[in-house]
Amino acid sequence: MKNLGIIVNLKKENAFNIIKELVSWLLNKDCNIFISKEVLTQINIPSNKIQNIEETDIERLEMVIVLGGDGTLLHTVKFLKGRDVPILAINLGKLGFLTEITQDEIYSSLERVFEKQYTINYKIMIEAQVIRNNKKAAVFYALNDAVVNKGSLARLINFELFIQDEYIATYFADGIIVSTPTGSTAYSLSAGGPIVYPSLNALVITPICPHSLTHRPMVLTSENTILIKIASEDEDINLTCDGQEGYSLQNGDCIAITKATRQTLLICSEKRSFFEVLRAKLNWGKRK
Repeated sequence: MKNLGIIVNLKKENAFNIIKELVSWLLNKDCNIFISKEVLTQINIPSNKIQNIEETDIERLEMVIVLGGDGTLLHTVKFLKGRDVPILAINLGKLGFLTEITQDEIYSSLERVFEKQYTINYKIMIEAQVIRNNKKAAVFYALNDAVVNKGSLARLINFELFIQDEYIATYFADGIIVSTPTGSTAYSLSAGGPIVYPSLNALVITPICPHSLTHRPMVLTSENTILIKIASEDEDINLTCDGQEGYSLQNGDCIAITKATRQTLLICSEKRSFFEVLRAKLNWGKRK
C-alpha cells in the first residue's frame, strides 16, 4: 500500500508523539501520506510525500489509519462517504469498542497489512431518509445507529412505527434507536437493547424509556424497511446519525430506515475474537 490517509484526534493522550513517530515510520516504507492540515502543521516533518487530505483525495486512498476513539472512527466513516477504503482503527481512548487495536499493536498490525496478511470485516450500514410533505428532505448514513429523540425539554414524544408498511404500534417515549449489529453495543445497549453478533444481517429497534413497559426491543432482518412517523406537536425533536449529524424533525415527518448499499471496511485484530472484546471492554460476565 502506497497511499495512506491518517485521521487522528490530537486531544487524546500522547496522540502527538504517536502520530509523529507513525508518520516517520510510514515514510521509511515509502508511503504517500494524506493528513489534515492542522496535524500537518503541528508535526512539522518536511517531506513531499505528506499532503493535506481533501475529499477529492478519497479515491486515491488505499487505507485510512484512525488514531483516537470510536467517535474518531465514526467521523472517518462519515468523511469517506461510503467509499470502499479499509480502515485500521487504533484506540487512543478508554473504551474503544470499535477501535479494538491497541497502541502496542500499531506496528505489528501495519506489518501484517503491508504483507497482505490481514482480514477485513465488512460492516453493514443504515440509510435514513427524512420524508417531509411526501418529498425526500434529507438522507443520512450510519455505521452504528439512527436515533430519533427529544431535545432539551423533558417531554415525551409521540411516534408511530411501521415495518414493511405494516403498522406496529404507537409509542410515547423519549425516542427510538435503530441500530446495526455494530451499533448494538453502543447507545442501543445502554437503552436495554440486545447484543447482536456483528456478522449478522440484522437491524435492532430499541425504544428509549417507553411509557408502556410492553414496548420491548426487536431484532429484524436487514431487508426490512423501518418507518418512523412523528405524531407529536413538540418541535424539539431530532434525528441523529452516529452522533455525527443531526436534523430537526417536524410533526408529520417520516424517517425511512433501510440497510444501505454502502458498507464500512474495518481491518480487524487477529489477536482477539468478538467475545474477547466483550469481556475486555464491557467486563462481560465479571462479578465485583
